[in-house]
Amino acid sequence: MIALDQLQNALDDGGFEQYAQAETTKFHKTLGEMREYLPRQRIGGKRFNVTEEPQPGGAVIFRLSACPIKGRESDDRPWIIVDPERGISGGCHGDKCEGKDWRSFQEAFGERFDGWESIIERFGGSATKAGVEFATLEIAAHACEAFGVAVPVDEQLKGRLAVVKNDGTLTIEVEKGKGDSRPPGWNGTDKKTRWTFVAAAEPDEPKGSESDAKSLLIGFATAGELFHTSAGETFATVQVKDHRETYRIKSAEFRRWLNYQYYQLTGSAPSSKTLAEAVNAIEAIANYDGAQHEVFCRLGKCGEKLYLDLSNDKWEVVEIDAAGWRVVPCPAHVKFRRAKGQLALPYPVAGDINELRPFVNVTDESWPLLVGSLVAALRFPGPYFITLILAVHGAAKTTGMKFMRSLVDPNDAAVRTPPRDEHSLFLAAMNGLYVCLDNVSVLQEWLLDALCRVSTGGGLGVREHYSQSDEHICTVMRPSMLSTIVELTNREDFLSRCIVIRCPTIPKGARKPESELLAEFERVRPRVLGALLTAASAAIRNLPNVNPEELPRMADAFRWVVAAETGLGWEPGTFAAHYLKCEQELDQAIMEHPVAIALRRLLDKDKEFIGTSSELSDALNKHADSQLLSDQQWPRTLKALGGVLQRLSETLAKNNISIIHKNRTWRIK
Repeated sequence: MIALDQLQNALDDGGFEQYAQAETTKFHKTLGEMREYLPRQRIGGKRFNVTEEPQPGGAVIFRLSACPIKGRESDDRPWIIVDPERGISGGCHGDKCEGKDWRSFQEAFGERFDGWESIIERFGGSATKAGVEFATLEIAAHACEAFGVAVPVDEQLKGRLAVVKNDGTLTIEVEKGKGDSRPPGWNGTDKKTRWTFVAAAEPDEPKGSESDAKSLLIGFATAGELFHTSAGETFATVQVKDHRETYRIKSAEFRRWLNYQYYQLTGSAPSSKTLAEAVNAIEAIANYDGAQHEVFCRLGKCGEKLYLDLSNDKWEVVEIDAAGWRVVPCPAHVKFRRAKGQLALPYPVAGDINELRPFVNVTDESWPLLVGSLVAALRFPGPYFITLILAVHGAAKTTGMKFMRSLVDPNDAAVRTPPRDEHSLFLAAMNGLYVCLDNVSVLQEWLLDALCRVSTGGGLGVREHYSQSDEHICTVMRPSMLSTIVELTNREDFLSRCIVIRCPTIPKGARKPESELLAEFERVRPRVLGALLTAASAAIRNLPNVNPEELPRMADAFRWVVAAETGLGWEPGTFAAHYLKCEQELDQAIMEHPVAIALRRLLDKDKEFIGTSSELSDALNKHADSQLLSDQQWPRTLKALGGVLQRLSETLAKNNISIIHKNRTWRIK
C-alpha cells in the first residue's frame, strides 16, 4: 500500500514513464504466451514435462514434473494457474517451497526484472494520476495489485482504466463503452458512465470518521465475491495470501479477516460499532446484489464432478470424475466452508483398499459392507446408509470408527456421545460429512426417527434468534455411523436404512496400544484414501450401466457401491451378495416386533382376519402376552397401530403375510 503523496512523488520522478518504457520481463502472461514460454525453460539444465488441466471459467492449471525452486524432479506437484479473471499465480507443495510464487518461478528460470524492484518499492508496479489512461493491459493489472486487491482486468477495459482520489480513498475507475457488460468481479456501479472499485484508503493520512472506516471495511469485502444460498445465508469469498477462502458473513472468521485487512492498512482496529454496521451492509449487498451459489461442507458436486475438501491451508480439493481424480486448487465456482473441528486430509496417493483391513476388527462377512459404507459416503447428495456397528465390550469398535471417519472426514471430535435432542443432531450433521455416535446404550425412538431423516434427507425448523415469528430451517442429508452393544432394534424404517457391521471380541494376547495402531494407520491412510477416490471415480463412470432387475432398500446408495466394485478390485456381485444377506438378517429382526409376533399368533389360529381397526386391536391384544403388552413399542392407540402395520407391511409381505386396508376395514392373511 502507498500513500497518494508517495505515488505523486514517484510520478514526478518519471516512474510511470520509466516503467512504461522499460524492457522488463512481463509478469502476466496469457494462456498462449504460457504455452510458448514453459517449453523453452530448463530446470536443473534439463527439460521437464508440463500437463494442462482445464478448469471452469477458462482457467488452466499447468502441472510441472520438476520444481523450479529445488531445481530437480519433484513429487510435490509444482503448479502454475492462468485464470482470465484472477490473473496468474503459482506454487509448490514442498516444505522448502512455502511462500514461493509465480514470480519466484520466473526468477528461478533466470529472468531479469530491470527497474522492477525500484518501481515496486515506490508505487507497486504502476499507477497514474487522475484522468491519464494506463498504457498497457499488464500495467493496469499491476496497478490493481499495487492496491492490494485482485481486480480482474478484461480485454474490454484496455486503455480505459484510471486511478483517482475520492474523499480519502483510492478508487479504480473504468469508463463504460457502448455495449460493455460489467467486468467479472467488479462490484457496484457509479451512475451510468463508470464502474468503480474502491481499492484502499491512504494509510498515512489522519484517521477519518466512522463513515470512512465503514466504507473501507465494505470495500475490503466487495473486492471479493459476495453471494447467498437458496436458504438466504450470506457468504463472502475473499483472497487470503495465494488462495481464496469462503466465510459466512455473520461468522467470527469473517470479522477477523476484516479486522486484519483494516489493521494492515491503518495499523489500528475499527470500533465494534463500525464493524457491526459494515457487516450488516455487506450482508445486504450479498443478499440483494450477489449471485446465488450452493455452499458445501467437506463434500460437494458441480456438474458431473465431485469435490472433496482436503481442508488444508492451501484450500485444495480433490476433483473426482469418470476419468479419475486429482488434487487442484479449489475452483472459483466451487464454494466450501470450513466448520469448527474440521481437520485436514492427507494428500491421497494410489493404493489398495485392503490396506485398511488390519485396522478394523470386523468379521469377514462384514468387511465388504464396511468398505461399501465408506464408498457410499463419497456420493453426493445421498441418500446414505446408516452404519450400525454391533459389538460387545473390548471389540475395538470405537477405534475402528475413528479410523473410518478419518479416511474421509477427520474431525477433532471424531466420535461423539448421543445428542440430547434432534436439534443437536442436525447441527452435527450440517458441520461435517459424517455423524458418528459412540456407545449408544439406548436406541431411543426420537433418535431413530432423526437418524432416518438425516440418512435420506430431512429438515428441522427452529425459531430464529431475536424473532417471535421467523423460523430457521435446517435441511441436511449425511451418512451416519453408530456403535452399540444393544441387539438389533425392530424398527423397520430405521433398519431399512442400515448396514450392520459385527465386531468379534479381540483375544487378550492380540491387543495393541492405540498409539501404535495410529502410527501404523497414518502410514497407510493416504493410500486407503486414494483407493476410495478411485472407487468413487469408477462409480461415476459405471453408474449408468448398473440397472439390476430388482433393487433392494436404499436403492440409490446400493447402485453406487455396485458401480464402484471394479474400482475396488472386486468381482461383480460381491457387495450385492453381502448386502442382501444383511437384509435378510434385518428382516428377521423386524419380525421380532411385538405386533408382528402377535399377528403371527393370530394367523396361526384363524388363517385370516377381516375387521375394523378396533376389532383388530382387540384380536391382537388377546394373542399378546404380558411381555408383549408391556413392550414400549406396543401401540397404545388405533392410530399408532395403523402406523406400525404400515411400517411392517413390506417385511411381513416377504414372510407371506398380506395386509390390505380399504374402506376402514383390515384384511390380513
